[in-house]
This record gives sequence, C-alpha cells and structure tokens, in this order.
Amino acid sequence: RLPADHESTRQSRRSLAALTQRGELVPLARGLNSTYLRMNALIARTLAQQEQKLGASLDYLRSLAGVSTGLFAKFGLTTPAATHRKHTPRDAWHLARLGATRVQDCGTCVQTVVNVALDDGVAPDVFRAALDGNVEALNEASRLALRVGKAVAERSATVEELRQQLEERLGHEAAVELALAVTMAQVYPILKRGLGQAVACARVEVAVDRTSAAN
Repeated sequence: RLPADHESTRQSRRSLAALTQRGELVPLARGLNSTYLRMNALIARTLAQQEQKLGASLDYLRSLAGVSTGLFAKFGLTTPAATHRKHTPRDAWHLARLGATRVQDCGTCVQTVVNVALDDGVAPDVFRAALDGNVEALNEASRLALRVGKAVAERSATVEELRQQLEERLGHEAAVELALAVTMAQVYPILKRGLGQAVACARVEVAVDRTSAAN
C-alpha cells in the first residue's frame, strides 16, 4: 500500500488527466491566470497608495510580491504586530521605534518612522529634538523610550537597567508593547538590507515636515 502522500499524488495525477481528457484544463488555467493578474494589479495599487501615504518607497515589498503573492501576503500578516499600541503613550511609542531604526542605519526607514508618527499626531518638534540629539527637550517617558529602543538595537549592556526604569515609569503592559515595537521596527531595515535596498542614514536628509518628506 502506498503511503498517504504518494496516494494523494496519484489521485492528483488522475484528476489532472481527467480534466485534460474533457478539455477542461485550458479554461481552468485561464481562470487561474486571470486571478493571478487581478491579484498583482491589486498589490500594485495598494503599494502605490501606501507610498503616497508614507512618503517613502516600498520597493522592498514589490520584491516580495515579485517572487510570490503568497510571500507578500504572509509578510503583511506582521502589520498588526508592528502597529499595536494600547498602553503606551503615543510619543514614547514612536520614539522607541525611532531609536531602534536609526541603529539599523537605513535613512529611508527612519523617514518612514517619522512620517508615520507625524500622521499619528506627534509634534514635529518632538522628532527634531530626537534627531538633533536634544533629548533634554523631550519629556521623561519619551526620552526613556528613545534610549530603550536604541539600547535594545545596539545590544547595549544598559538594556536591562533602562527596561526596568521604563517599566517603573509606564507599567508592565507598556514595557511589553515597547519591546514588540522595537523588535518590529527593525524588521524593515534588516529586510531592506538583505534585499540590497537599504540606504544609509548619512545619505538621507530626514525631513520632519510632511510636505518636505513627500517631495
């Protein structure tokens, strides 16, 4: 008796042969091709819309979609985790992501982080202070979140001390959310570097103004 997987393969071949004999294979292939083309068109439109919204290129996502729409869809499942925020102050959450992203040295990724924060209502002066190193202009929670994001990404020896301070300041739930935010923020620059699409921070002048960033 054939193993279950071999039997499944045999049945698939019989089904394919039956479709061929009845002349049904060509219409089926055309239908699948039409679905594939519609899916690619939808992905193209979605990426173009998101680029307009974010003010940054999403070519790295096009690279995934170009290999497989399934791969693109699976990566898209990370979005809810990357954007989750329930217990953490808005400014602190975005600054933790900034701290981690800058360590990965992807200027376009930093610009995206800034644009998302501005769209979320973070004041431009907050990011100007963070990017200029004027951390004393930030409130304590934001300053601490920025330092935690940077320390985690750098694997600094001060991580645990900073993490404990953060938890004492914002609570356990916020500390967990920030750990996830910092982790997910680094996925994009690392992926872009792996695809050969990362652009060093030194080569990108980050704009803390939505109009300038879009241009």
